[in-house]
Amino acid sequence: MAAKRRFLTAILGSFLSGGSPQRKPVGNIASVACVELMESAGAWLPQAHLEAETMARLAAAGHTFLGYDTVMPVFCMVQILAPECTVSLTTPLENLKVLAEKAEHEPS
Repeated sequence: MAAKRRFLTAILGSFLSGGSPQRKPVGNIASVACVELMESAGAWLPQAHLEAETMARLAAAGHTFLGYDTVMPVFCMVQILAPECTVSLTTPLENLKVLAEKAEHEPS
């Protein structure tokens, strides 16, 4: 059974007249974009927010490298939801560096 059919059969069951899937499908309704998957896919944020091919590679990484039955092409950009909020498209490693520098200068 193909991944898409397995997932839909698990959700819709008898509506698809497929009964139940041969195994429970694995999926994620949130983004699985993490440093390790970005590295494996060769697709990094923020480029994935700006380039369709990069976004597709990163979205498929959960399926390709983790064996998920789903593809999640949405990466959170909560910042754009806040009015008058400035969005900084930096890489995850740049973000970690900035956070580490801030933590060094904060009083204990």
